[in-house]
Formats: sequence, structure tokens, C-alpha cells
Amino acid sequence: MENLKNIKNYLKHPAVITLIALLASVAAIFGIIQILPENNTSQAERVERFWGNPEASVVIEYYGDLECPACKAFWFDTEKRLKETYSDKIKFIFKHLPLPIHARADDAAEAAEAAGAQGKFFEYVEILYSKQSSEEVQKWNVNTFVEYAKEVGISDIEKFKKELEDKYYRNVINEYKREAKEKNIMATPTVYVNGKQITNPTFENIEKAILESLGNTVTPSPSEEPQSQN
Repeated sequence: MENLKNIKNYLKHPAVITLIALLASVAAIFGIIQILPENNTSQAERVERFWGNPEASVVIEYYGDLECPACKAFWFDTEKRLKETYSDKIKFIFKHLPLPIHARADDAAEAAEAAGAQGKFFEYVEILYSKQSSEEVQKWNVNTFVEYAKEVGISDIEKFKKELEDKYYRNVINEYKREAKEKNIMATPTVYVNGKQITNPTFENIEKAILESLGNTVTPSPSEEPQSQN
């Protein structure tokens, strides 16, 4: 009986009462967390970035690195000519593949996704490729990307900046990387036409694959000399 009395007195001590109340509160909070739906606000959803005809029978998948000089050359020659010639007949999908050799490619890809969330994906891709000189790339950081965002007319700059600082789109970029790895893609630019990889993705080779997919019902475009880019 004496021991029971001591225990009761112990439990009445203010410090013990406070501790018990605290533990009860923690347990209650933990219980609430367990039944709440998972919070996915830190994980962006992947959105298909494309131009052209969404119902087209010809689908082009382009795996590109925004810091890659070969991708820049592809973009201002081949991509431009494809858009001018076949935009109503193809669906051109941009897929990120930032390569390990390019230190700022991941950040650039995330910036493009943040721009895409505000309806400016391809405008932002364009400005990144246009500012891809070695001197300019060395300056690529959150502040630089914000300046580019202003140039392309992104409305909510604070949202854009915060998403970059929070690495909000990193999971999306990693998902693209996993997809490329499953396809054993190790270089950029890599191009597929209706699931078939184009070994040498020149405009002529891609156009040939497009015409084959369309049943050669479209007249090939006149050959042009590639335009030099400054």
C-alpha cells in the first residue's frame, strides 16, 4: 500500500504531469499525421512538353541537354526546320537528359520546367540555347535564370525563383534520366520517330522517317544549307 501511495504522490508532481501531457500531445499529433493524406507538394508532377499536333500519327521524342553545344546546333537548325515544315503533322516532345559532364545542365532543366509551369517552356528553352556560350554558362545560377525568366515574360517571378531554390523539379528531371537509362541513351541529342531511334538525327534523316510514317504522302522540303548561328 505504501508503494502505491508513493506512486500516486509521484504522479501528482507538476513536472511529471507536464511530461505526461506532453507525451499525450505528441502521441495525438502522430496519430493525426498517420491518417492525413500524403503531402506531395514537394514533388512536382511530370508534364509532357511538346509542340505540334497533339493528335499526330508521327511522334518525335527529343532527348536534349540544355548545356550541350550539339543540342544547341540541333535546336537552331533541325528543330527549327521541323517546326516550319511539319508542325501540323508531327508531335515533337522535349525530354530532358542533362549529362554529367555539364555542371549546370540539371539546374537549367529545372529552370525550363519552372518556366513551363507558367506556360513558357519552349520560350525558355530557346533563350537557354541562345545564351549557351561558355562565358555565359559559367554565370548560370538562380539569379541568372530569374533574369532569363523576366526576358521571356514569366509573370510570377517569385514563384519561379522559389521553385528553383527548393529544387522543386529535381524529381522530374531524375525521372527523365531514369527513362533515358532504361533506353540506354548516353548522348544528346538523341531522337526517336515513332519509337525508332534515328542514328544520325539530321533534318534529312528525320524527315525521311516522318515521310515513311506518313506513307510518303507529303513532298519533302527543299534542301537548304544550314544557317550559321552567332
